[in-house]
Parts: sequence; structure tokens; C-alpha cells
Amino acid sequence: MKARFWGIYVFTIVATSSVSAEPIAPVVYDQLHADSDVYELFHNIEIYEPFGQSFRPGFGAVDFVDLWLLDIGNWESEEGSLVKVVLRFDDLQGEILGESAPVRVPSGYDGVLRFVFRKRIQTELDQRYLVELIHLEGEPAAARNYGELFSPYERGSLFLGGRESQASDLWFRTGVVIDTIDVIETAVDRMVWAGVTPLVFEVWGSSDLRRWEFVQYVASESNVYEFEFPKWSGKARFFQARFSQ
Repeated sequence: MKARFWGIYVFTIVATSSVSAEPIAPVVYDQLHADSDVYELFHNIEIYEPFGQSFRPGFGAVDFVDLWLLDIGNWESEEGSLVKVVLRFDDLQGEILGESAPVRVPSGYDGVLRFVFRKRIQTELDQRYLVELIHLEGEPAAARNYGELFSPYERGSLFLGGRESQASDLWFRTGVVIDTIDVIETAVDRMVWAGVTPLVFEVWGSSDLRRWEFVQYVASESNVYEFEFPKWSGKARFFQARFSQ
């Protein structure tokens, strides 16, 4: 008996939205200690090096970390400063798993900056990791923190001068960007793609590439997602995976 022909496999990433049908690249936050407009203190990054914040991820990967930084140098110089972050396993002595490109803290700046790692870093759920801040050049820069008067971060600690502190935590948030699907395998009976556990994806099907209908949700306990075509009894010959926001 001949195998059923499933047609061309269409792999796209679409964030579902009631406002716009245009594809977007959604950001999904994982760990958050980032109450709006809440901070208590700040620490000079260079003075307190090695300086960082530990956390335990709820996702199987991390693409970026947001930090609230400020310039504490001479605002009239307009020099600003250059800062980067590295992600370490466990603590300040742990293996470096990845680093961000340097980010400029402009003169007089006081706000949130995003540090994107050079490539996606795979993580183990609930394992401890540490974001280390490194001052590269320029005027002094500082990172805001809170946790004594307002809610502390329960899944990690601030590290000052190499020592773990229980007093407060950095203002920070980690997350992933779901912009494209990294196709691992295509076959006559299935499609396999890379995602980020525990996020959920949707599979949609079409017979003519114009009208699409929802097929099913796909979840995974790892960062590998799979959809088997024979389990679908509809008439669709084309399939696409979408991030279910």
C-alpha cells in the first residue's frame, strides 16, 4: 500500500493575537523580580565585582536577561559605560555557559536594559544559575535592587564582592524569544522542531494554504517537540506550528 502524501510542510511561528494577524516575535518571561518602578538601593558594578544574581529557571532555555541599570558617573562627560553579562552554572565559580554582547549604559541613563546572549542557552529546570555583571569600560554604572522593604526573590540571591547576600535581590527578569522554529526533522509521517519546555505550541492544518484550522496543542517535557501526521484524520495536507501565547 502506498504511503499517504502529506504535501509540503510549512514551518512558521505565529503568536496568536486578536488584534493583528501579522507574525510577531513574542517575548516570554520566565523568572521575574521586576515590580514596576520599585527599587530600594543600587550597587556600583565595578566596586562590588564579582557581582551577580542567582536564579532557578522554570524554562528549559534562556535567551536574555533584563536589568535595571543606571549611570552614576559624571553626566556631563557623555561617555557612559559598557557592561556585559555572563551566565554561569550554579554560582560565581561555576562554568560560564554563555555571554551577552556588550551593552552601552548612556550618560545619565536610569532604566531597563536587555542583555541578549550570543546564542540560546539550554538550562535544567530548577537548577541554580547565576547572571554575573561585568563592567568593561567607561563611567561607573550601577544595578538597582530591592527585597528588604518590598518582596524578595525567593529562588535565588544577590552576590556582592563574591559573597552571597540574603538582604535583597537585583531587579531582573529572564526570558526567551520565540521568533522562528528550528526544524530538527521532516518526514512523511511527522515534523519535529526545537522549542522551550514547558511552553505549548499549536499545530494548524490546511488543504490549500489559504484556510487554516486548528489541529491540536503540542507540549513536551524536553526542548524537542513532535507532531505525527497519521494521528490527524482531517483533510489537511500542509501543517504549521505556532507558538501558543
